[in-house]
Amino acid sequence: MEQHLENTTYLDSKGIIVWIFEQFIITYSPSGITSLLNRLGFVYKKPVLTLCKVDVKKQEEFVEKYELLKQNLAAKDQIYFVDGVHPHYNAIATYSWIKKEKQNS
Repeated sequence: MEQHLENTTYLDSKGIIVWIFEQFIITYSPSGITSLLNRLGFVYKKPVLTLCKVDVKKQEEFVEKYELLKQNLAAKDQIYFVDGVHPHYNAIATYSWIKKEKQNS
């Protein structure tokens, strides 16, 4: 059971209660499953958000070009940024049951 919980992310205890019942025909209350998870070394926490790997050199080049562009703009000019990716995609960490010593689920 502990191995399954380490390999599967559960956002709340209800999913764990259902999984335990389906696997072992044992019923837990929400407070009972919370106590069990704590005894097994799990905590309900928000994992550390890890962003995608970035190319630092390209970012620095972009900043330099952007700063140069801002300096050369006329007063009436504006800079627009367009991005086809949803701004919240994979950028919001949510709470889940995670083994205490782990940083991410």
